[in-house]
This record gives sequence, structure tokens and C-alpha cells, in this order.
Amino acid sequence: MTTNERNGIFLAVVLGIALIILAIILGPSWIRARNAYRAELTVAHYETDLATIVRLEDQARATVSQWVAAYTRYLQFRDSEDREERNWGNAAQMQANNLAATFNTFMLEHSAVWIRGVPEGLQERLPLLPLPEGADTPWPIAEW
Repeated sequence: MTTNERNGIFLAVVLGIALIILAIILGPSWIRARNAYRAELTVAHYETDLATIVRLEDQARATVSQWVAAYTRYLQFRDSEDREERNWGNAAQMQANNLAATFNTFMLEHSAVWIRGVPEGLQERLPLLPLPEGADTPWPIAEW
């Protein structure tokens, strides 16, 4: 192997190591910038696409109405003397809590859609059951 070949191999190894170090140093900032750009695109799309806003609002309202039904069943059967009806109340409580968790996650995941505010008649979170002692009937029952 000649000196020129050794110098070429040495130069290739040094350049490779330098590129790896550069990628390690600049990689996170490049990924951060790319993610910020994608987030801006998503927000712009959500703000301008009426079909997306209407679809997500309809989905949120459907989840709220399911929660209201489960909450009403829970109120109806929670204090029953019949064991089977109490079981129905417990099942309704679990369903209401599952729907509340789903709704709360949904609202967080699509927070860019609600950048101009949550639509009238919706709220950002649904409460989990049972409600704390002394709490009034939660929204949306009071309005429905």
C-alpha cells in the first residue's frame, strides 16, 4: 500500500468520524426544527379546514352525549336497593369514566383545532365519577 492510499484511507476515516460527530451534535436541533415546522403546518391546516373542525366538534359532542347518558344511568341506579341495579350503576360509572378519559385525551390531542376557543356548549374536560363530596351536578347535566 502506497503512502497516497494510506493518506486517502486516513482522510476517509477522519471525515467519516467528523460527519458522525457533526450528526450527533446537530441532529437533535434539526429534529426539533423539523417537528416545530410540522406542528405549524398542522395548526394552519386545522385552522383553515372547516371540514376537520366540524368533524372533530361532532365527534366531541357525540362523546359528551354518551357520557351524559352513562352519567344519568349512574345517578339512577347507584343508590338502588336491588343488587342488580347497583351493578348497572357501577357499569354506568365505569362507562362514564372511560368516556371522560377518552374525551379528555381527544381534546388534548386536538388542542390545535380549538386554538380559537372551545366551541359553545363544550368544555375542555369531563369529570370522572364519583364526583367529590359537595360538588354540584357537573356540566353538561345542568344544561340538558
